[in-house]
Amino acid sequence: MPTAYAGDPDLFPTSINLVSDGDPPDAATFGVPLEALADRTAFLRALVRTETETVIRAIPEIPYFEQEFFSYRQGGFQNRIVTKDDSDGKQIIWPLRLPHGARVDYCHVYIDPSGVHSSYPVEHPPTLSIMRSKFSDASEDVLATVTDLAINSSYETRHILQVSVDPGSPIVIDNSQWSYYLRYVNEAGVNSVANGNYVTMPPIVAFDTPDGWAGGY
Repeated sequence: MPTAYAGDPDLFPTSINLVSDGDPPDAATFGVPLEALADRTAFLRALVRTETETVIRAIPEIPYFEQEFFSYRQGGFQNRIVTKDDSDGKQIIWPLRLPHGARVDYCHVYIDPSGVHSSYPVEHPPTLSIMRSKFSDASEDVLATVTDLAINSSYETRHILQVSVDPGSPIVIDNSQWSYYLRYVNEAGVNSVANGNYVTMPPIVAFDTPDGWAGGY
């Protein structure tokens, strides 16, 4: 009867004996090279990630914003984007490039206010959203969003604005149909001020890797 053999992931034979004319047609003649092939296959498969792991990394892409409303500033330990306008809808966009099949856990930025707010609360606090746009028609979806809930004096201290994904409604990256991005919308309305917030760079993303992911996008 045939014997099942899965291969040894710790072995990688450097050569394989090929069958030649005149070799006896027995199990040893054919089994030895097939065993070597199975060992090689098992060895290579062990090099590929087969289990999901969580990766946390900075978003390296250059953000998009209108220079009329924001400015880029270097200083201290981090680069910052400074808000120059507090009217409605002013936004910063970071492309979100992740591997196909990845599941997004959360994204966050640091809000570093400049200490110039004299009254609270801000009518429309900053928001952070995970977005996607369809290749075929440029339609947009808000996949997850959060509003900055820091109030009063805590709003004036450096804090995280984090948008987390509900595990019951996972965001699974589909690079065949969609592009993904992170959108920050600045504070606006009553008690908001221009030059009121610094968004420190870069944002952070956490995601669960797809099966077989070998790194990269």
